[in-house]
Amino acid sequence: MVIFVKKIPNDAFNINGISVQKFLRATNNDVKIIYISTDAVFPSSLHLAKELDCVSPENVYGKSKELGEFFLKTSIDRNYTIIRTTIFGLNLNTNKTGFAEWIINTAKERKELGLFTDVLFTPISIWDLANEIEFLIKTDNINSESLHIAGELCTKFDFGYKLLDKLNISTKTLSKSLISSFKDRAKRSNDQSLDSSYYSEKYQRELVSLDQTILKLKEHYEYN
Repeated sequence: MVIFVKKIPNDAFNINGISVQKFLRATNNDVKIIYISTDAVFPSSLHLAKELDCVSPENVYGKSKELGEFFLKTSIDRNYTIIRTTIFGLNLNTNKTGFAEWIINTAKERKELGLFTDVLFTPISIWDLANEIEFLIKTDNINSESLHIAGELCTKFDFGYKLLDKLNISTKTLSKSLISSFKDRAKRSNDQSLDSSYYSEKYQRELVSLDQTILKLKEHYEYN
C-alpha cells in the first residue's frame, strides 16, 4: 500500500506503527511476528547502514516505521524479526504504479525520464525477499532481532538503465539527474543503502546481485 505521508501523516503512523501495537495486544505471546521495515529509518549520513547503527529517520514514513519497530523491541516475551529492506515489484492493481513500472511505462511512451545519479540504494525484488522470509519461517529463525535483507548497491540511474536494457526498451529518453535539484520533493535520504552482510553470514544466505534482480523482474514482467 502506498501512503502519501506528506499529506496524511496520521495514516502512516496508524498503518505502519500503531497497527503493530494492536497485533501484539490481539495475539498470544507464542505468536511470532515478522515486520517489514525500511531503509528510511536511517539518516542520510549513513552509508550501507548496519543493524546496530542508530536510527534517525528524516521523514514521516521513516518515523512511522521506527514506531512499529519500537513496539516490537519493547514487547515482552515476544519473538519477532524486523526486516529492513528496499523492495520493488510489479502491481497487480493496474491503478497503482511502482518505481519499476514508472520507469518502464515512461520509457515505452518515449517521455523524458530523468533518474538520479546521486541517490544510492540496495534494491531487492519482492520475490527474492519472499524467498528469504520463507527461509526464516521454515527454519524457525524468528529470534527477536533486526535483519537487513537487501540487494546490491547501485544508483537509481544504474537501476533504470539496466532494467530498460534487459527489457530491450529504448533508453534514448533516459537522462541523468540530481535529487538535489528538486526543491519541492518529499524529504528522502540520498543514501538509502543497507549492509546485508550480517544476515548473509549468520544464516549462510547468498543474496542476489543487481543483474539477478533485474532478470527476476524481467521474468515476471514478461509473464504478466
